[in-house]
Amino acid sequence: MQNSESKDGQRLAVVRFVDAIAVRLEGYAEGAVDGWHTAEEMVNQLRCEDLCYSQPTITSGLHPPMKDHFAEAMYASTLNVATSLIGLAVLPLCERLSWWRRSGIAPCSRLFNAHANALVIGPGGLATLPQLRVGMTILAPHARYPSHRHPSRELYIVMSEGEWRCGDSAWWSPGMGGVSYTPSNAMHSMRALHGPLLAIWCALDS
Repeated sequence: MQNSESKDGQRLAVVRFVDAIAVRLEGYAEGAVDGWHTAEEMVNQLRCEDLCYSQPTITSGLHPPMKDHFAEAMYASTLNVATSLIGLAVLPLCERLSWWRRSGIAPCSRLFNAHANALVIGPGGLATLPQLRVGMTILAPHARYPSHRHPSRELYIVMSEGEWRCGDSAWWSPGMGGVSYTPSNAMHSMRALHGPLLAIWCALDS
């Protein structure tokens, strides 16, 4: 069980993380052609007073070699002006998160040990909001996340170099600090290039 000082430290870390995400989404909403309305709705969720904190039990940490890939991507994110605010806010949360593999991926496949996901805001995370989930995905170099779709609208904040594809579009790179928008039920995927790909995703349930 966490003591009061540990709980206070976790809450402060979550608040700083939420604020950093909100700042980036506010910037995206100001200049975006697609997804600006979704970004505004997400910011309203992040800025509301409905954030409920929790102290979940850590069920699993990052498996090798993803721990090293995550550390590499995090280090790069703190040095880049476009990602440093969020990167520095993520650091205090790293040891408090549980990581999991996407379901349906065979243990014998290359992707099984080349990716990991963690939930920061949402059921089982460090806090919850009524309609918004915020998490992270890390991919090993040259790994591709499976194409998938879901009812939630989604914005990815790109913390390291990688490429995205949505629907029938070509692969494209938002760049570090860039944002990729996925409409509801649109098929989408992402892939790492020569280095690990770290992305923070925000999923809004309508």
